[in-house]
Amino acid sequence: EVPCEMEFQYTSGEDGYYFFEATNNQDAPNAWYVNGEYIETGNAFDWTFDEPGSYEVCAAIETEVCPEGITTCINIFVPEDDN
Repeated sequence: EVPCEMEFQYTSGEDGYYFFEATNNQDAPNAWYVNGEYIETGNAFDWTFDEPGSYEVCAAIETEVCPEGITTCINIFVPEDDN
């Protein structure tokens, strides 16, 4: 049986660009949120933060194994541009 868990990872690029990808083994797409605002549904998404600062990125999923749903969040700190 698949445990009811959620994980995701991210990579960062230049100028506030980030790529987020689910690493869980759930057979369903994730709903992605930035600071509580729904962004899109899928297994991955990319996002460019326009301003430096701290952001909360969350992935939520609901499956037969996790009927109540599960949400995992991480905090991203976008530094000021060095240029």
